[in-house]
Amino acid sequence: MAAVIVGVRLKQNPDITYWRATSNLDVLNSTTGALLWSYQQLDMDVRRCFEFYSIFPRRYELERERLISMWIAQGLVKTTNAREEDMEDVGELYFHELQVCSFLQLKRKVNSDTSSGEYFTAHDSLYDVAKMVAGSDRVEIKKGIVQHISKYVRHVCIMFYDEVFPEQILELANLRTLIMCYSIKEMSKNDFERVLMRLRKLRVVYLDLQDMRTVPACIGELKHLRYLGISPSLNYNDITLPAEFAKLYHLHEFSVTPFVNLQFSSPAKMGNLVNLRYMHTWKGLDIPNIGRLKSLRNLFRFTVRKEKGYEIHQLEYLNNLRGRMFIDCLDNIRSKEEAVRARLADKRHITDLTLSWGGDERSASRTAPVTEMSSGPELQMQAEVLEELHPPAWITSLCIREYNGTTYPSWLSVKGVVQQGEFPAALQILMFWSCKGSNNPPMIGERFGLLHHLSITDCSWNSLPANLDCLTKLDILTIQECPNIQSLPTLPQSLVNIVVFQCNRFLTESCRIRGHPNWQKIRHIPYQSIH
Repeated sequence: MAAVIVGVRLKQNPDITYWRATSNLDVLNSTTGALLWSYQQLDMDVRRCFEFYSIFPRRYELERERLISMWIAQGLVKTTNAREEDMEDVGELYFHELQVCSFLQLKRKVNSDTSSGEYFTAHDSLYDVAKMVAGSDRVEIKKGIVQHISKYVRHVCIMFYDEVFPEQILELANLRTLIMCYSIKEMSKNDFERVLMRLRKLRVVYLDLQDMRTVPACIGELKHLRYLGISPSLNYNDITLPAEFAKLYHLHEFSVTPFVNLQFSSPAKMGNLVNLRYMHTWKGLDIPNIGRLKSLRNLFRFTVRKEKGYEIHQLEYLNNLRGRMFIDCLDNIRSKEEAVRARLADKRHITDLTLSWGGDERSASRTAPVTEMSSGPELQMQAEVLEELHPPAWITSLCIREYNGTTYPSWLSVKGVVQQGEFPAALQILMFWSCKGSNNPPMIGERFGLLHHLSITDCSWNSLPANLDCLTKLDILTIQECPNIQSLPTLPQSLVNIVVFQCNRFLTESCRIRGHPNWQKIRHIPYQSIH
C-alpha cells in the first residue's frame, strides 16, 4: 500500500530531478516513513482536512458529503474568491485529492436519495499517520472511563455514553467538535441541554439523542455553531425548533433523520439563517419567505400557497439548489407572470424535478372528471404556468403530476427554444402521472437523445406520442391505468422492457394476440409485462 501511495505522488510530479532526489530519501525505507512523506506532499489545507478524520474512530465509515460539510464548518476549506468559488466545490477537490492518493478509500456504496451514498474510511496505517500528525487536541471517550482531559482539547468523540455525561468534557470551554460514534446508548435530553448551556464555542455537533420532541432554547447561545446533526431514537416523529434557533446566524447545515417532521415555534424568524446551506428533511421547510435563504443548497419539497411568503417567486434567487426537488400545489399560482419569476431554468444544479398540481390538502379522486375539478380558465392557466416553468437544461429526471392543462409546453416538443439551446437535452427519465386535461398526448422532441425511461400513469390520453420511434435510447416504457389507449405507435428498436398494467382491455389482449398490429409493435422487446 505504501508503495502505491508513493507511486501516485511521484506520478503527479514527472520531473526526473524530483524523482532522483526522492529515491535517496531514507524515510522511504519504512512503511510509516513512506506514508508520512506522502502526507507531507499534500497541500497544507488538504493535510489539515486529512488530520480531521483522526477525530473519528479507527475504520469509521464516513459519508463523503458529511465529511466535507464538517471541513467547511471547521473553516478548513479555503476559497480564494468567495464570490466565484463555491466552498463545496473546493471541498470536493480536497476530497478528490485524498481519494486519488488513497488516503481515503471507498468502503461501500448504498442507494440514497439525499446524497451520493458513498462511505469512505482510511487504512489503519494511514489512520495512524493522521493520529500522529494531528497532535493532542482530540480525545475519544471509550467504555465510559474518562481520564484526565487537557484543557487544550478541541475535539471529542464519544464512543461510549454512560448515564451521566462526563463533567470534564463540560469544562472544556474552547471545545469545537462533539460527536458520537458507535455508542449503544443515546444522549439524554438533559445532558444535551447541559452541553448546549456549557459548551458555547462548539462548531460541529453530531449526536444520537433519546426521544426528543423539542430542541432546548439555549441552543441559540451557540453563536459559532456551523454544523448540527441530531439523530433521534424514534423515527417519523416531530421535532420543534424554538424561536432561539433562528439566532444561529452562522449555521451552515442542520441534519436530522430525513423523515422527521420539523415544526417551528417562530417560522417567520427562520429567514434569519442567511448562511444556511443544507437542512435535511423530506418534509421540506414550511417557513415563509424562504427566498431569503439564498445560500440554500437543498430543498426537497416546496409547497406553493396563496398566502404571502409562500408564493412560487420565493424560488427566484435560490439558484444554488441542487439534487432532487418536489414542487406541489402549483394550482395556487395565479398568473403566468408568477411562474416566470420562479426562474426554474436558472437552477442548473437540480437533477431531479417533480412538478405537481396536487398537494396533501387536495383529496380529489383520481378518477373524478376534470370538469368537476377545474373550470376552463383554470385549465388554460395551468397550461400557461407549465409553459413558463421551464426546467433546467441539465436535468436528468422530470415528473409532471396531476396536470390538467389543455396543452403541453413547447419545451417538451423542443419548439421555440431550439435556437436558445435551453431545452433539457440531458433528460433520461420522463414521467406523467394523472394528467387528464387533454386526450392528446404531448409531442416529445427528437432532441431528447438520452431519454431511456418513459412512464405514463393514470392519464386520459387516447394514444401514446406518435414519434416515440425517434427516441433511439429509450429502453423502458411503462403504461399504467390508461383506459383510453387502444393502439401503440411504432416503437423504437432500443426498447428492452415494456410494462402495460391495468389499461384498456383491448390493448392488453391485442398485445398478446400473435399477428395483431399491437403485438407486431412489441415483438422485438425482450422483456414484456402485460397485465
